[in-house]
Amino acid sequence: MRKSSGFTLIEILIAISIMTVIFSFGLASYASFNRRQITEQAVQLIVSDLRLTQSLATNQEKPSGCSNFRGYSFEVTSSSGSYRILPLCGTPTDYKSISLNGVTLSGFSKVDFLILSRPPEFTGGRNLMVTESGGSNSKTITVGISGDISAN
Repeated sequence: MRKSSGFTLIEILIAISIMTVIFSFGLASYASFNRRQITEQAVQLIVSDLRLTQSLATNQEKPSGCSNFRGYSFEVTSSSGSYRILPLCGTPTDYKSISLNGVTLSGFSKVDFLILSRPPEFTGGRNLMVTESGGSNSKTITVGISGDISAN
């Protein structure tokens, strides 16, 4: 009788099946993590740009060629994740324009940060909802009446 060393076909198939199940759980977890990260990065960028808009208005950084300067505006240009920062003056031109991929924006359409530390003016509420395009992850950015900006 000959002694064999090695694995049988059934043992190899069982090992491959177990590895496939473990891999599928890991892949699903990674996809969920990736969607959450897309939403989180978009929220961080929007909060940063809201604070930039507020800072530009507070510091009264008037762009050249701007007449009748009142401050800066953060304006959501489409629900597909686009927004822009522009000065509030006679002939406004974009200070910054951003288009985010993988998220949708809903809530306020515009926040004006005015010079001389006056409270912001809102168009469409004080909350901005950032939702991952698949709809499973969302975060809310709130601009307070006094101008405080928070995300949760």
